[in-house]
Amino acid sequence: MTHEELIKLIEERFPPSLSEEWDNSGLQVGPFEGEVKVVGLALNPSLFSIKSAIEKGCDFLLVHHPLIFPSIRRIDTSTAIGKVIEVAFSHRITLYALHTPWDVTSGGSSDYWADLIGLGDRCPILPARSDSKIGIGRIGRIESVSFDDMVSFLKRQVNFLLPVQVGRKEISKVAICSGSGGDLLDRVIALGADLYITSDLKYHQVLKALNAGVNLLILSHHEMEERSLIYLERELKKLVFNIDLNLLKERDPLLS
Repeated sequence: MTHEELIKLIEERFPPSLSEEWDNSGLQVGPFEGEVKVVGLALNPSLFSIKSAIEKGCDFLLVHHPLIFPSIRRIDTSTAIGKVIEVAFSHRITLYALHTPWDVTSGGSSDYWADLIGLGDRCPILPARSDSKIGIGRIGRIESVSFDDMVSFLKRQVNFLLPVQVGRKEISKVAICSGSGGDLLDRVIALGADLYITSDLKYHQVLKALNAGVNLLILSHHEMEERSLIYLERELKKLVFNIDLNLLKERDPLLS
């Protein structure tokens, strides 16, 4: 399978039209000629990831976060972005970012966490423009559980967890956004969630949630999104059968 043929398969499953307007998902470097035999999956288009891809013999690196984001005016190889581009070109590794199309799609990043806690009757917090059945984040119901029990459960699953409790009713309606979820907070409040599981909330967003009676479980952005790559690997295996897939993990900066 060529690099362009693999991109076509990826985009048929995760259409670029699902990208948010502010996003820069899609091809970042390449595509190069020749056959794709080994694909690397990574959270970040970092120098660590591209070097790991080289060590694994990857021809193609599929990442979550875009490399060229925001747009750049020059390729300066003394910078982190410029160095990644230089190494990708020198080793003929196509670099493709599957950012918000992966977040939005069914079975994507937030669904990993929704499945983990057994979220039922789920729907997007923010539906996609093209299809209300998919979108950013998930909200739904679980069997009623105390906040402390939910904290205990997730502490057994994750490496970083910051619980913020309003000290009220048990949890039954839960909202989840893998990665930075602050922009969805008003919708989470309006939808009547008892608990919001996400990352990167600002101080005043935390106060707003508490004032609205919403409990919070704040996880690491890195951990939330990197764990969901297990689901992306599963989806890719449905698309390609003769290509090796390698999940390339990077150290969480919050745990450094």
